[in-house]
Amino acid sequence: MGCASTGQIGCTWDSSSRGNLGTLGQIELMVDRRYGENDIVTRKREQGVEEAEMKVKGIIVGASILILLFGFSEVLLSQEMKFELNKGYGMKEILASYEGKRVAVRLDGGEELEGTLTTVGEQLVHISRLSKRDFYDAVVRMDKINAVIFRARSN
Repeated sequence: MGCASTGQIGCTWDSSSRGNLGTLGQIELMVDRRYGENDIVTRKREQGVEEAEMKVKGIIVGASILILLFGFSEVLLSQEMKFELNKGYGMKEILASYEGKRVAVRLDGGEELEGTLTTVGEQLVHISRLSKRDFYDAVVRMDKINAVIFRARSN
């Protein structure tokens, strides 16, 4: 029995197997051997290509999500905050309508405090995260506030 009948890849040829298989059989076996190795290389290349395609698809999906988020954020940010002054409003009602938002208040002495309006009480106002004063908050008497400055529109 020669190499072809055993199916071995790394077999040696001697004169007895040559008689059974012939020159054409040897060439076919050598081609089969090379083809098998090429199939493995080809499969690995295909796997690499598939992995690369998956990465590209992931990047495309991520980029699409970012584009959508930025597109919608522009629409949301471009909406104007509308302010209407009702005749019955006092300082307390105006401040209460901006609770949780960034405002600046101008005090009797001309000093201006800017920060997030946290709480509006009966007589006091709590302003947190003061700008230009890291780690500071302020509690201001409502009767000492002359003006409330707030953002009413964007570009």
